[in-house]
Amino acid sequence: MTLHILLILAYLYVFYFVAILFTNGIEWLGVKFRLPAGALGSVFAAVGTALPETLVALIAIFSGAAAAHEIGIGAILGAPFMLSSIAFFVIGITYVICRKRGVRRNNFDIETTVIRTDISYFIIVFSIAAVSGLLPNLMRGITVAGFELAHILHVLLGICLIVLYFVYVRRVMTKGGEFSDEPKPLMVLRWIWCILPVLRISPASGKRHPAENPQRRWVILQLGASLVVLFFLARAFVHEIEWLSDAMSAPAIIISLLIIPIATELPEKLNSIIWVRGNHDTLAMGNVSGAMVFQSSIPVTIGLWFTEWSFTPLSYAFAACVLTVVSGLLVWSDLRRTGEIHHRTLLLGGFFYIAFILLVVFRAFPG
Repeated sequence: MTLHILLILAYLYVFYFVAILFTNGIEWLGVKFRLPAGALGSVFAAVGTALPETLVALIAIFSGAAAAHEIGIGAILGAPFMLSSIAFFVIGITYVICRKRGVRRNNFDIETTVIRTDISYFIIVFSIAAVSGLLPNLMRGITVAGFELAHILHVLLGICLIVLYFVYVRRVMTKGGEFSDEPKPLMVLRWIWCILPVLRISPASGKRHPAENPQRRWVILQLGASLVVLFFLARAFVHEIEWLSDAMSAPAIIISLLIIPIATELPEKLNSIIWVRGNHDTLAMGNVSGAMVFQSSIPVTIGLWFTEWSFTPLSYAFAACVLTVVSGLLVWSDLRRTGEIHHRTLLLGGFFYIAFILLVVFRAFPG
């Protein structure tokens, strides 16, 4: 028991360390390839850190386990729910703490067009995901050419979601302005230059340290290595979380909605903390909002095609969908009314998470 708890805490620490490594690489990627800040946060950082939870859902769906249906759907829907609740809250509370401690003095400042595009696309694609889950029960027994109508619609909706995602990527790739701030020295080169004297190898002398102006191949190496570590770390962490869930004897759908996404969504949350502290608000918000769009399209398409993807209006899955869309709508409304996102709106994400926990508790223990 104690060993498992210590392992979970150790994984959390390593997650934070690898998240710093990843954000350092992403910032240098923006500088070296002159990428727009919006594309950097909403596409590259978001997709990169969303890979672990996507793979977890794939493993669950194709494992053939008895509870694979619930775990797969819960893992896919749980990721956007976590991002729109806990991740939003983390960004908001990090901003508040940084202001109170004097770490930063400026207001929360984002590239409005980038984040508005993210949230708008997210609301559309996730609403499709939520409604499509109700179709199998509404159209049960209706067939066309020997195929269930609900399954045909699922295939078509999956294609629609993929098309929408690529349209979205094309739009954000041109938004947000270049990432012009000078990042901190590339970490992998700093480590190499620290190790060389220990190995009695004299590093090449120069006016500027190589880590302060790294070549592209080193940036790509650091990003690739950090993603590989994130993937295996997420798998190991999920294994420990599954042990914890067995000890709690919790239903598979609740575990996959609440526990698995907490583990696999850590990179987005930790990256956003780092970027908010560094005044890179567009990257922080875009990393989360971009991941929400990705998670609501590509993984949902996999769920539509390879699972029954069915739930009732009174199910935990649909309740999570409703709370997720409402949270997204509040942020979208904030952007539309004021042209910015207020930290109070982001803090409401914590309320939606608590609301879902209370729903689970009251339904599981009605007495």
